[in-house]
Amino acid sequence: MNKDLTEVYRNFNMMVEELNKIQYMNKDFMNNFSHEFKTPIVSINGFADLLLNKKCSREEQIKYLKIIFDESNRLSNLSNSSLLLSKLENQNIVTDKKIFQLDEQLKQCIILLHPMLEKKNIDLDIDIEETNFWGNNELLNHAWLNIISNAIKYTDDGGMIEITLVKDKNITISIKDSGIGMTKDQISQIFDKFYQADTSHANKGLGLGLAIAKRIIYLHDGVIEVNSEYGVGTEFKIKLPLSD
Repeated sequence: MNKDLTEVYRNFNMMVEELNKIQYMNKDFMNNFSHEFKTPIVSINGFADLLLNKKCSREEQIKYLKIIFDESNRLSNLSNSSLLLSKLENQNIVTDKKIFQLDEQLKQCIILLHPMLEKKNIDLDIDIEETNFWGNNELLNHAWLNIISNAIKYTDDGGMIEITLVKDKNITISIKDSGIGMTKDQISQIFDKFYQADTSHANKGLGLGLAIAKRIIYLHDGVIEVNSEYGVGTEFKIKLPLSD
């Protein structure tokens, strides 16, 4: 076979293989997406049916209504997060950028999440340098809330979370917890849509937060790395470019 034709044939096969991968990923995403939406809808429908067709005690009514309320919130959050991720994946440029104090933003996120920390009696060790950054304040705020709340969720009662921000050749933010940690297989999937490393916490999250955070950081020319040891803890390390 002619050398040029061989190269064309090889490239064509590679293209077909990549298209098949994309098709599989899209199909897998839609299956997960449909499942995640279907679960709370079925739950809401089931408990609403009980309230309509069963003579419930006052205690049962409150219990069923709370489940419906929680599942409705979950459905709303899932819709909002899915739309945000879809929007982020279809943009390559961050708009509405401005200079803001990154250190103060991190502190505000910690204050917002303080009830979660207090509820689990988690100690916090903070070492944050004063730092200005050029970026989208709202998007980065979303990223920090996702990563820090994730650390809180997977840290046992009485545990420890360390948050540091240092400036050198770039800006490095570290969020390190003493939580349950992850296996190598879990680490490889942690940024996948709808993936949750610990299924015992599946009812407490959507599996989209870290995917959103990674995309936001990428759009700000940053990178996010994960170091984790099962049974010991996890560290998320984010590197962002210095602002002029």
